[in-house]
Amino acid sequence: MTALKNTETKEAPEIKVLIATPCYAGLCHANYTLSLVKTFNYFHQIKNVKLAHKFILHESLVPRARNFFVAHALSDPTITHLLFVDADMRWEPEDLKKLLSANKPIIAATFPKKKYIWERLRSPVLRQIVMDDQLSPEEFRRKIKANLVDYAVNFGPSREVRDGIIEVDHAATAFMLIQRETLEKMCAHYPELKVKNPAKDLSREVQEKMYSLFELTVHDGQYFSEDYQFCKLWNQLGGKVYADLTINLGHSGAEEYEGNILAVGTLKKDPL
Repeated sequence: MTALKNTETKEAPEIKVLIATPCYAGLCHANYTLSLVKTFNYFHQIKNVKLAHKFILHESLVPRARNFFVAHALSDPTITHLLFVDADMRWEPEDLKKLLSANKPIIAATFPKKKYIWERLRSPVLRQIVMDDQLSPEEFRRKIKANLVDYAVNFGPSREVRDGIIEVDHAATAFMLIQRETLEKMCAHYPELKVKNPAKDLSREVQEKMYSLFELTVHDGQYFSEDYQFCKLWNQLGGKVYADLTINLGHSGAEEYEGNILAVGTLKKDPL
């Protein structure tokens, strides 16, 4: 973790991370809030690393919210990194430290999508887990859940993993760290994406930095989400996108529990 260790010396340049979270309904999950508080407390103890935070509330267009965050970051010359974190994520402060230490232009943590693929229960891997009576209840639950989901990342041709980090084609912005230089290069290279009529309630400095780097598009007949399109724009500049596969994120969501006790065929005598 050389990059971050260097920031803990007096000679090192200061790092300032803007943590940016779009809140569509003006809400964030409890796990997100706890993670945010822990992260601010953790980095308060690290020299030369400062954190700032910004919400955008009630924005119905998520791509526009992300472009607003980019403009806010670029309008403040003290911001060195932009960290996108969704309002339904759980993380540990050390996860951000890992991303900073990697010193990559764009690096994200992979996270589980909010959908269980129940057919995988028939797979040999999960059968083996089910039959392993040496696992603790917590380890059993963790392994089962981890194998029942897909992860938000598009791998490229390379499968080489170094220190838990792999180059990918596209990564999601739910937990993504972007260096300021990356954003500046993209804005300079894509002047046609300059937004000429942004929201009037933005400051002049923010309006001047408003570019549509995040936008829903269609490629080869398939939808591209705004974060994958952002990665594609960076790829077209010859830039690389990375993912840290060692980080274990939580992704909060709702699950409907359905059942019929007669269909199960078991009438318990245990008290409720």
